[in-house]
Amino acid sequence: MNIALGPTYAYRQVEFEEPDGSIKMYTQHIALHKILNHSRMRYDAPLNRLFPDLLPFCITPNDRRIKRNIARMRNYLATIIAERKASLPNIKSNERLDVITILLENEFYKDKPDMII
Repeated sequence: MNIALGPTYAYRQVEFEEPDGSIKMYTQHIALHKILNHSRMRYDAPLNRLFPDLLPFCITPNDRRIKRNIARMRNYLATIIAERKASLPNIKSNERLDVITILLENEFYKDKPDMII
């Protein structure tokens, strides 16, 4: 996460909804790991194995929870991108080594935060 977001964001906390419905705070790399793991397990669920055409739809409560967690992570990344874009003129050239800063300096990505996410 240091390479993607920069060292100043490495240990920030992100909300994550657990399967029991409780919301806990995790560091961003653990939250991302849990989101990816639960998303992968969703594809192996019996309902989705029997009816793969239903994968684009969030039918079960678990599917909706995964979608909410993904939305939380996307919103978190959008705030980081907005903060970084605002502070871009103040960042020294030797500190512009993370992926978000590199993409924000690129002509193609600088005005497209959704493409960066």
